[in-house]
Amino acid sequence: MNILFTLLFALGLSSSIAHAHELELLFYRAPKPLNWSTPGELVRSAYHNSFRMIGHWEGDQYRYDIYPHSISHVDVKLQCDDEAPIYTGMTSDRSDLNYAWDLMVRGRALETFLIDVKGRFYQEAEILKWLPLLKQQGYVRSLRIQINQEQCYRAKDYLRKYKALQINTIYGGLRSDPLLGQGAGCAAFAVSFLQILNIFPIELAQYWQRTLKVPIRLLSSTSRKADIGFWGYLRGQNARWAKNNEPQTIISFWDPEMMYTWVGPKNITTWDVRQQPVPTSPYFKMSSLNIQKNQKHHSLRLNQLLSEAELRNGTWYECKRFGYCPNK
Repeated sequence: MNILFTLLFALGLSSSIAHAHELELLFYRAPKPLNWSTPGELVRSAYHNSFRMIGHWEGDQYRYDIYPHSISHVDVKLQCDDEAPIYTGMTSDRSDLNYAWDLMVRGRALETFLIDVKGRFYQEAEILKWLPLLKQQGYVRSLRIQINQEQCYRAKDYLRKYKALQINTIYGGLRSDPLLGQGAGCAAFAVSFLQILNIFPIELAQYWQRTLKVPIRLLSSTSRKADIGFWGYLRGQNARWAKNNEPQTIISFWDPEMMYTWVGPKNITTWDVRQQPVPTSPYFKMSSLNIQKNQKHHSLRLNQLLSEAELRNGTWYECKRFGYCPNK
C-alpha cells in the first residue's frame, strides 16, 4: 500500500477536534442511486431522479422541494486561519429547459455526459441553504483534511487562479480534467484540490473512480447519430456496455456516489496531512499560456457534439494542439 495512503489513516484524528486550517470535501448522494448496469438503466434512472422530492420544515410549514443534486454532487469547504470559510463547488449554468431540448428534441442521450456546457461556481448561500438539511437527513458525508498554513494558502491560491483563468465557466463532461483547462464536473474539481496538494493516494482511485466502456454506436458525434436516443431509452430500449473487441470509448471519472459510500455510515472521515511536504510545482499540467488557450477552445465549443476522434480520446485536442498526449 502507498505510504501516504497509510499515513492518512494512521494520522486520522477525531472529527470533534477543531483545527485552524482544514480542507473538507462534502459528498452528496443522489436521492436514489443511479443504475449503472446498462446504458438504458442509467439514462432512465437519471431521468427519474430529476423529479425526486425532499420534504422539510420551513418555519411552521412542511413542504416538498425538488432534491438539488439528482445525480449526486461534491462541494468544497476551505478554512484558513480565522478567516471566514470558503464554500464552493462546480455546477452547470445551463437551464433545465436547454437540457430538456437536447434530450427530447435533439434526441441526445449518453453523449450528454461527455459534452461541455456553461458552468459556474456554487455560491456560499446556495450551499448553506441545503447543507444543514441534507446532513440532517443523511444525504451528506464528508472527508475532513487537516492541513497546515502553507497547504491552505496553496489551495486558496489555486482557487483564485482557477477563477482568473475562467476555467470555472466550463462545466466539463465526465472526462474533463481541470488541470488541463478543460473545465470540470463537481467531483473532478474537488479532487483537483487533493492533486495540487499532492495528497491524493493512487489507491484511492479504486474506491472513488468509476469506469465505463461505452460502445461508440451509442454516442452521437458531429458526423452521425447514436443508435439509441433519449426517447428510445425511455420507451424501454436497451443496450449493454462494450465488450473488449468492439469500437468503444473508455470513460473513467470520479463518482460522488462512490465517494459517499467510501466514507461509510459514520458520515465523517478525517485525515491529518500537516506533515506532508508542500508542493512547489505548477498547479496545471501545461504552461499558463497553453492553459489559457485550451480554456478558450473549450469555452467556444460549449454544448457541441464531439468528433469521432474526440469521442475516443478525451485529450485528442490537447495532443494535437499542445503535444500533451497522455493516452498514447
